[in-house]
Amino acid sequence: MYCVLFLQHFSCYIHQMKHLFLFFSLQCAVALSQVSTIDSLELIINAPENDSVLCHAIFSKGRIMEKSNPTEALALYERSLHLAQNNEFQQLEVLSLNYLGVLCYNIGADDQACAYYKAVIERTNQYNDFFDVNCKSLSNLGLIYHKNEEYEQEYLCYKKAIQQIKEKEISLSLAAFYHNIAHIHISQLKLDSALFYFDLTHDINHQTLLEIAESDTISVLQRKNDFAYTLSGVAEVYQKRKEYDIAFNFLKAALNLRHDVGYKSEIAKTHNQLGILLREQNKASLALKYFRESGINAEKLQLHEEITVYARNQYEIYKSWNKPDSALKYHEIYFRAVEKIKQKETEHALTEFAFLNDLEKIERAYNEQALTSKIIRIEEKKREKFLRYSLLGILILIIGFLIFLYNRFRIIRSQKNVIKEKKVEIEIAYSDLNAEKLKVEKKNKVITDSLNYAKRIQDAILPENELIQSFFNHFFAFYLPKDIVGGDFYWYRCYDDLAIIASVDCTGHGVPGGFMSMMGSLLLDKIVKAEQLNTAKILEELNEEIIRVLKQNSGGEIQDGMDISLCLVDKKNKKMHFSGARNGILVIQNGVFNRLQADLLPVGGNYSSKSKKLKRTYETQIISLNNADWVFMYSDGFHDQLGGEHFTSLGMEQFENMLKEIIDEPNGACMQLQNHFDNWKRNMIQLDDVLVLGFQL
Repeated sequence: MYCVLFLQHFSCYIHQMKHLFLFFSLQCAVALSQVSTIDSLELIINAPENDSVLCHAIFSKGRIMEKSNPTEALALYERSLHLAQNNEFQQLEVLSLNYLGVLCYNIGADDQACAYYKAVIERTNQYNDFFDVNCKSLSNLGLIYHKNEEYEQEYLCYKKAIQQIKEKEISLSLAAFYHNIAHIHISQLKLDSALFYFDLTHDINHQTLLEIAESDTISVLQRKNDFAYTLSGVAEVYQKRKEYDIAFNFLKAALNLRHDVGYKSEIAKTHNQLGILLREQNKASLALKYFRESGINAEKLQLHEEITVYARNQYEIYKSWNKPDSALKYHEIYFRAVEKIKQKETEHALTEFAFLNDLEKIERAYNEQALTSKIIRIEEKKREKFLRYSLLGILILIIGFLIFLYNRFRIIRSQKNVIKEKKVEIEIAYSDLNAEKLKVEKKNKVITDSLNYAKRIQDAILPENELIQSFFNHFFAFYLPKDIVGGDFYWYRCYDDLAIIASVDCTGHGVPGGFMSMMGSLLLDKIVKAEQLNTAKILEELNEEIIRVLKQNSGGEIQDGMDISLCLVDKKNKKMHFSGARNGILVIQNGVFNRLQADLLPVGGNYSSKSKKLKRTYETQIISLNNADWVFMYSDGFHDQLGGEHFTSLGMEQFENMLKEIIDEPNGACMQLQNHFDNWKRNMIQLDDVLVLGFQL
């Protein structure tokens, strides 16, 4: 469950030792290398050049011996600590304290580990240096608080570490801290806060993280492993919310990533989590599949905790199904695993006791050698007391567990009939749901067919590109509606050497936008005449017609309008008249962009008692054009699209750079724009209709 930030746990070492023979050749090479290094360090320790070299050599030997011989490593770290304190070697003092804490934590001596980590924090604050070690100790201290369910203290540790990393610009990842804080909130049932910190872990929304995991685009194994931990944590949140389908999807994605990484112990754990999730939904048959998969890996790796989970669950399932032979089989597996766990706990307790005894002996040798005999007697009494209370505790646990099993048996027996009744109710509900699903699918097909036909009608009213291309030297129209029908459209008329062209972005998209675009095209057909080709007057009259048709002057609910850019091109005199309502245009002249701004008011829409007093007028701008100049008309759909590496909008600057690139090959402009748009958008949904027009005299 828990994400490990800096600490190398003792359990990882045990897990590696189980696979010793599979990597025998590699381990031999490593062993030979370590022997050579230890011999070199021994030479330095026996004949050091100075105290600094001696202290470094002792500390380095402790690092090598930490896993193979913790007792010797403890003596070496204590020696390097006292040598560093006597000679004011601040960095070695801090490092020795930190690794003494790690050593104590790995052996299970949490109180001693806690004392060492607090000493690290005190020293680094005193020296105002080595804040990376300070953050690691805060993280390790937080793990101890979590084990003891002291969540407020744990949160303060992570908060201080995050603050220091940001303020001191320390090169440590914040991901694990956020992950651990999320698990604090899960423990306190603050589920929304937990999701918030899971999103911060990789700076990605958890739903987007799920999509990335399911798309199979992650190549780095460590990143897959990190993502799997986060997905598993999010699944736990949704499971506590009883949103089981969502929880299942996240756990399934985590399982797939762990299969890719090959982390078999976590695969077994995830299979058990999926089985428990399905049992909570009364899907016992499907749950069995995952418990069996967990059992295969758990038995191979001798993961006794996971064995107890899958065995207990299968025992309960088969017992509820009245299959005593199968239930007995898994009941026996369960108890064997419990005995193994108790045996390991006893062994670990004895190892811990021996380690603590060594620790106290070493401290005694440095501080109070005269009290050796008295301390031994005290330690013997402690040992007897520890063993007595350990046996008493084990006995209490056994009695408590037997009581728990008896109560579970009674509950399962009483719930059997209730489960049967609920099963019948679910089957009836499922049948009704299928019938409703067929109705919805039929209605959806009718609606989709209607929209596709509406699209053909909408496409029919758009001007033919061949007609526009006969007037201009080069012309392209990139039109990409968000839905089947869209609210963007373009309009064109030609009168000898004069042509008028419009790019229009109607309010909304989809069906409402489609209606607005049909109305706008028909109104322009009505308004624009050869004898009146004044762009500003055309916009004013279009504004009045929209208000009249939609009855907006009465302040009704329909206050939709249009953003429009309108150009009158005089091919003979090489002039262009431009008027715009909230839609400007771009002109490239001699390789430089000239942006013509539009008026701020749209045509139609936003009609209120206050705006009745305002007369909407639009300005006409006149510019000269050369044959090499390019004019671009567009809606806001392209440059407002979210995407890229940081999921931000494209922006006008990048949009202009794209337009500069495509004018070199105008015949392939639409294909280039499509590629640019897809590459930017990536997996994001399209937010709005897209329209880009470009022409050259």
